[in-house]
Amino acid sequence: VTDSRCNTIQCNTDGSVSAVAAPFVQCPANGRLVGLTPEEGCAPRCVFGDECPAWVGSTNGRCDKGGAHFGSCYDPHRQQTTVQCLAHGLFDNYDCPADVPVKCRF
Repeated sequence: VTDSRCNTIQCNTDGSVSAVAAPFVQCPANGRLVGLTPEEGCAPRCVFGDECPAWVGSTNGRCDKGGAHFGSCYDPHRQQTTVQCLAHGLFDNYDCPADVPVKCRF
């Protein structure tokens, strides 16, 4: 872990996390580790695919992050545009509309 103020975790292939005693964090090859510093929420986790920027689903469109919504469609160049929150069952096969063309995961 790059910041000693955060706990050391290991991401499992199913996306769950486990605490480990080793001084490092592991993600499967297809995952990307985020949340290693207090500024990132000190919530280490593996991200598979594109992670939503922090503002998505928090400012213009209130998504239920970690609850009913799994991701969102947004426009990275227009933060004032309302985002489209996506439920778990919709995410994989959904094509975002032209006004919010980028799909991301929370």
